[in-house]
Amino acid sequence: IATQLEGHQATVESQAQAVAKAEGEVKAAEAELAATLNAQIEAENTWVDADSAVRDLKVAIGSFGETGEQLDSELMASRTSLEKLQSLVGRFEGLRASTEVQLMDAVAEVPKDVSAEVLAHKVEDMAAQPPADPPADVPADSVESEGHHAVSTESSAA
Repeated sequence: IATQLEGHQATVESQAQAVAKAEGEVKAAEAELAATLNAQIEAENTWVDADSAVRDLKVAIGSFGETGEQLDSELMASRTSLEKLQSLVGRFEGLRASTEVQLMDAVAEVPKDVSAEVLAHKVEDMAAQPPADPPADVPADSVESEGHHAVSTESSAA
C-alpha cells in the first residue's frame, strides 16, 4: 500500500503542477482578453467619435445653403438701407444748398440802408418757405411712407 500511496502522491503532485501551470495560462489568457476588450472598446469609441464628426459635418454642409440665403438676404437689406440713406443725404444736401442760395439771394436783395431787424425778418421768411426746386431723384412721399421723417426747413430754422 505504501508503494501505491507513493505512486498516488507522485500523481497528485504532477497534477497539482499541471493545475498551477493551467491556472497561470488562464490568468495570462484573461489578461490578454481584457487587453483585447479594452482595445475593442477604444476602437468603438474612436469610431463613434468619427461617426459623430461626420454627422456634424453633414449637418453643417446641409445648412450652408440656408445660411448663405440668410446672409444674402441680410446683405440685400443692408444695401437697400445704404441706398436709402444715400438718397436721403443727397436730398438733404440739395435742400441745404437751395436754402443757402435763397438766403444768399435774400441778403443780396436787401438795400444797404435797411436795418438788421428787417434783414432778420426777411431771412426768417425765406427759411420758412420750401425750396423752389426740390431734387427730382427722391419723391417726398417715399421717405415718410417708410417710417422716416424728413426734417423740414421750418423746424431747422426755429
